Amino acid sequence: MASRALSAAAVPVTAARRALPAKDGLPLYAGLGALAVFGALEWPLAVGIGIGYAVLRRSGLLDPPASSR
Repeated sequence: MASRALSAAAVPVTAARRALPAKDGLPLYAGLGALAVFGALEWPLAVGIGIGYAVLRRSGLLDPPASSR
């Protein structure tokens, strides 16, 4: 059950990484901050998503996508 929750949580992050491929996730954090500032997301939700993203990256579960060259 935990693996299903983990994979469900990783789906939006994976989509964001495809749209904004950047080292260290700066565009993701900036986007979350902008959404929180403009009221599209409540700030606790933006913080939770940012922390979850950092934990998944640090644990290695979100390895960079393989280059398609």
